[in-house]
Amino acid sequence: MRQDSLTTTMLTQTLRIGGRSRLEEALDAVGMSSVKLLQPADMDNVIEMLDKLVAPDSLVNDLLVTVARVAAERFPDEPHILRRVLSNVFILRFVNPLLISYMSGNLMNQQLAKGVQAAANVAAAASPRLEDVTVGSQCLRALFERLRAAAATAGETEKVVILTSCLDSEENWSTHPGAPPKIGIGRSKNHHNPHEPLHGNITLFKRLPVVGTRLAVSEAEIEKIVLKRSKAVDK
Repeated sequence: MRQDSLTTTMLTQTLRIGGRSRLEEALDAVGMSSVKLLQPADMDNVIEMLDKLVAPDSLVNDLLVTVARVAAERFPDEPHILRRVLSNVFILRFVNPLLISYMSGNLMNQQLAKGVQAAANVAAAASPRLEDVTVGSQCLRALFERLRAAAATAGETEKVVILTSCLDSEENWSTHPGAPPKIGIGRSKNHHNPHEPLHGNITLFKRLPVVGTRLAVSEAEIEKIVLKRSKAVDK
């Protein structure tokens, strides 16, 4: 997550779309751009803004929960690495560049960014030193742990359905051993005349290449999809 790639670039840009204007409005409200001397309380206030930015129903929250889920799958027994990943994505890639840009021309911009990064480093540490702990680092630690808990809960209670746009007529479905149920949903070819438009009916496929996006749905919703298709076949 510290390296530039297509994935990290898209992630960073989407975080900016979801959170930049809200954070800038919060900074404007307290006159942060005109601060001449940065106080510890100013640092804590900015970090509190960051915590509020990651509201449970926000795009920023959804993105960071997804990052936390992937990190937890990669490092299931190392929560401090998960916190470091969240720190890299949220603070290093999104927050600090925004703070430096927002306060451009103000000598305090670098100091503020370094202070937020230092608090994030302490928050992500496996065993932080007591003398390094601040109100801001405690706030970020609580945020990272909340995201980690949300990722774990989502992974346990939701079923992942793969939506595909594959053109096939095989009408069956199955799951991989040990994985949540995965159903491919798409359209079937008109085999009588392949040049005609696709039929609008839904078909269920087995082992399809994924070219769509993942959505989390409940088992009840999966059953509705299967029942709807079964009724269509009966007719």
